[in-house]
Amino acid sequence: MLERLGNILGYQPSALSSPFLARLFSVSRKRGTKPKSETLEDYNARRRLRYSNDAAYREAGLARVKAWQAQNPEKAKLSSRVSKSTSYKQNPVFRQNQLAMRLRAYHEVYKKDPLVMLRRSLRQWIERQHDFMSALPWKTHSPEMPEAPIERLCQSCHRKRHGGARLWWHRLGSDDQYDCHSCYVQDANASMPEGYEGIRTWKDLVARKQEFDALDQSNKSKP
Repeated sequence: MLERLGNILGYQPSALSSPFLARLFSVSRKRGTKPKSETLEDYNARRRLRYSNDAAYREAGLARVKAWQAQNPEKAKLSSRVSKSTSYKQNPVFRQNQLAMRLRAYHEVYKKDPLVMLRRSLRQWIERQHDFMSALPWKTHSPEMPEAPIERLCQSCHRKRHGGARLWWHRLGSDDQYDCHSCYVQDANASMPEGYEGIRTWKDLVARKQEFDALDQSNKSKP
């Protein structure tokens, strides 16, 4: 359950908890500071303890990390993804902490934000009932969800999703213009199909569709 929530929310660890920052902080220090009589394990443990208790030491390290990131943005992104992936797969303690943080964020932040919850619901509905959702009267975009992730340029944030994304919103009337899911769902009513404003649950969505279908059938049967 924790891992599923984490995948849904796409939660990212804070700057202080990132293993990437910890690794950069390590390499940013001058070489040759480890005493020859000290093992690498003891040396790292001593540094972690000082990092936790010495605010000045911690701030100086973070400043060096930020400076390096600003000078090497592409390397920083790549290194961060590799570091997080490796830590998540190989470190059960790190993995459990990340899942716990995601669950806490879900209950404390996301569950209280109606726009975030709608964004999550729309993704799930389209993923599970794509044909049903595609047939609804969308106003400005239509949802597209191919089987494999596709890397596209979002026309709103002008960013590409690394590794691609499965859900893209195709701008109606355009040949090849898309918006990512986060950019598309910025307004709760505007992002819903025509006549479906205010709908927040799958049950209500299906009921509204049945109402419209019955109304259309009634209008067609009139002489």
